Amino acid sequence: MYLAAAVRLSEIANHRLDKLHASASRKALWSVGPEDYWFGDFSEIKIDKVRRTFRGITRHLSSPRLKVICDADRPSYGAAHPAIGKIILGRLWYAPNLGRDDAAERVQTFVHEASHICGSVSADEKNTYGRQAAHELTRWRMRATRNADNYGYYALDVLECPSPRLLA
Repeated sequence: MYLAAAVRLSEIANHRLDKLHASASRKALWSVGPEDYWFGDFSEIKIDKVRRTFRGITRHLSSPRLKVICDADRPSYGAAHPAIGKIILGRLWYAPNLGRDDAAERVQTFVHEASHICGSVSADEKNTYGRQAAHELTRWRMRATRNADNYGYYALDVLECPSPRLLA
């Protein structure tokens, strides 16, 4: 159920990013949507990287070769093994104890781990977990595009940010 929701969210993100990229006013649209909030100021390089990563996220999450392993002994939300296309879900994924956002965090974990499979790696990721810490990375040029949480939370927020001009 959560994996299917993550696939759907990544497809919606892909659709949004494709429409945004095709728009003549993409810079203006980027700055009023969740793109600016999660990835910072617009640049052609940035939109290309985010689009490419989301295409990979969708491809990996929907691949029949993806292995999802549940390991209650692992004291984390999850981990990715890019070389073999495996996501391991840990103890915190089963019981995140985050209140009303438990389901969203579980879905976000799939997008987060799939972005690792696509190569999104931040050297100090342990210091940038969560919405606020991930958002703060937008102050640096491309850093937010290397952080997995930025992709996960962006995917969740795309649903909450309708843009009739963009998605029409």
